[in-house]
Amino acid sequence: MANSSAAPAPVKHPGTVLISGGAKGLGRGMALALAKDGWAVAVCDIDAAGLERTVRDVEAVGRCKGWVADIA
Repeated sequence: MANSSAAPAPVKHPGTVLISGGAKGLGRGMALALAKDGWAVAVCDIDAAGLERTVRDVEAVGRCKGWVADIA
């Protein structure tokens, strides 16, 4: 039987994630949550003002870059 009191292995930097549609809603929420978990976040959206807000808020908790782009 496995020892249930063993501490989990430390997590290294998870990596980088790209989120499209990150200016608001689910994309914004995912960007914030993943940054808090240590991910570097790249966000794109066609809403420049919303994207700027998301990038600013994500940078407050982690690493983030944003690009205005229409990938549809």
